[in-house]
Amino acid sequence: MKKIKIILILVLLVFLFILGSAALIVYTERPEFCLACHNMKPYYDSWKKSAHNKEKCIECHYEPGLKAHVFGKINGLIEVGKYLTGKYAVKPKASVSDLTCLRQGCHTREAVSAKKVIFKGKVDFVHAKHFAASKAGIALNCNNCHKQLTNEEHISIDKNTCFTCHFKNVEGEQLIKQCLNCHKTIKESATHKEYLQEPNATCLSCHDTAKSGNGEVLKQLCFYCHADKKDLGKIPEALLMHKAHILGNKADCRDCHHTIEHN
Repeated sequence: MKKIKIILILVLLVFLFILGSAALIVYTERPEFCLACHNMKPYYDSWKKSAHNKEKCIECHYEPGLKAHVFGKINGLIEVGKYLTGKYAVKPKASVSDLTCLRQGCHTREAVSAKKVIFKGKVDFVHAKHFAASKAGIALNCNNCHKQLTNEEHISIDKNTCFTCHFKNVEGEQLIKQCLNCHKTIKESATHKEYLQEPNATCLSCHDTAKSGNGEVLKQLCFYCHADKKDLGKIPEALLMHKAHILGNKADCRDCHHTIEHN
């Protein structure tokens, strides 16, 4: 009889442990749980008023699949540990995988490619071209352009990425071609028709400061992450640099490249 009681107690304890664990997992997957860390409040607030506010944080920040979910949970525990020990970042760094963005039921590659986009009401943007494009041997991904820049917008477009890709090491006639790649209908506007009738008139005749800066990699920035000077000798190896920093460490273009201004 005593043995049966012990077994029943053990079964009950195991049941309560499983039930408690399940409840904890469900609770920690709610967006409100993120507010347990005060540095997450601005991101929660921007998510709340975003187009994605019907989706849980984990729906985007975890890749699809059980394995990714488990790793996401482990990473979440690590972040909680950092917060409790005061070793957290004021601006947490997070990324969303293309596997998440482009899955069925979200922004499928086919649907996004077919959609016509006018960026800022001026620029014709075609996703299909960018899906097929690469820079320094690295295929572009959603995070290259769509990211959290400020607390006001949960996901916004980083124009610096556009300028770094399209204007780096581009001058003269090539720069004019880049202008017309985006501003396709500008020649048809009444104002521009008048000026383009002038001999040898080009975009740069008036917009001589259309581009400033050349997007070079500033070696000084490397020392924020790297202590070994020999690492700096690898900067000219663009493919190696992009693989290590974009694929490996999810760095942004602006983390390494000097800003290019476009006016």
